Amino acid sequence: MAAHLKTFQENLGKKKTVKVGFFENATYPDGTSVPMVAATQEFGSPVQNIPARPFMRPAFEENHEQWGKAISGVLKTSNGSMEGALKAAGGAAAEDIRKAIQAVHEPGLAVSTIKARLRDWEETGAFEKDADLQKPLIRTGHMLNSVSYQVEDDDGS
Repeated sequence: MAAHLKTFQENLGKKKTVKVGFFENATYPDGTSVPMVAATQEFGSPVQNIPARPFMRPAFEENHEQWGKAISGVLKTSNGSMEGALKAAGGAAAEDIRKAIQAVHEPGLAVSTIKARLRDWEETGAFEKDADLQKPLIRTGHMLNSVSYQVEDDDGS
């Protein structure tokens, strides 16, 4: 108990946050910003004729209470390690966002997008034709695999 209290006291003055999503250093091989693509998909872009395909907001709405419970649970079992608790919550949140991306099936892709994917597949075979040809948000899996989290001190480090 004394060790738990000491750890808790040491962490008491330290403010930490967990950030989950797509970070500015995440890019596609051609240099395109993953956060920009993710935001375009989340909210849509009428100018580009891209409908909204939300995944971040539904992931939050459906799971944020469990993320809080994850923090609480880890704090109880780790002698008050706030960093460990935030890492557990960040990992859970990132996984829930990945699941939300995989769950999006509507609105469907435009015929022109499906044709472009088919051409890409014929040229490269870079994805599973039958599984991925009509699936919104996932073609190569790059955005899906770019979901991550960071635990930071409040000073940004």
